[in-house]
Amino acid sequence: MMCQRRRERRSRRRRRHLPPPSFALLPSLAVVLLSAAAASTLLPRADAFAAWLVNKASGCWTDLVVDDVIMNAHPLPPSESAHPGVVVKAYDRGSGEEVRRRSLDGVIELVPEAKPWEYDLRMHIPPESRGMLADAQFVLSCGDETTSTSGGKFSGPKSGCGGSRAHGRGNDKAGLPFEIMPDAFDEKFGEDGRSVRVREVEVWAGWATDHAAVQLTEKLTFRLAGGGDTVEDGGGGGAGGEAEENAAADEKTGAAAEGAEVPEGEEA
Repeated sequence: MMCQRRRERRSRRRRRHLPPPSFALLPSLAVVLLSAAAASTLLPRADAFAAWLVNKASGCWTDLVVDDVIMNAHPLPPSESAHPGVVVKAYDRGSGEEVRRRSLDGVIELVPEAKPWEYDLRMHIPPESRGMLADAQFVLSCGDETTSTSGGKFSGPKSGCGGSRAHGRGNDKAGLPFEIMPDAFDEKFGEDGRSVRVREVEVWAGWATDHAAVQLTEKLTFRLAGGGDTVEDGGGGGAGGEAEENAAADEKTGAAAEGAEVPEGEEA
């Protein structure tokens, strides 16, 4: 009995002399964990790059162009795409029918109206590529939230970046709501006083599968009927300025005709 008590006392003494755990490495470990957490919020994951480009502020700052870097690689231009048949198509919001494009240049021509032009935009994947790209991610863009190109805007739960982007998957059957406001092509004035009249809205997509580089599509162009490219001038500008010039020319012609002499033998 005495020996057993001695052993217990020795065991207690040994436990008392055990060195306390070291916390010297905890600050370094905390830094590593915080860095990993920050990286996970700032960098796109391979399985969610499209949502990151739409839902995160840092994603909105990333341009969907070949000069930027997405998932550690430059996006590929349409000419280098492994699937050039992947394109953006527009469908009428009301009828659900695909909007026809001009055969010459592929432009969708808009007839001037007093209400917005409303579409559902979808990624078209050719039949021969559907098996490989059924679950591809894509993001549609019509500019960015500060320099949006001419008034096009996405809406719905998958839109972001001020309405300039939306995202989806290759197997999505529903389109992404997109509209162009009637005043998108009105004359606007910049801070320098120069007027700008934009007559085109461009939409393009970037898509990818797994860890592959993002591939860009050709641009889908909406153009106001009878319009051309962006017009800039010093203040008058646009079709109004041209009409004023034509009216002035007609007035000069009329004044010259009134002052002209009528030869003898001819009636005025």
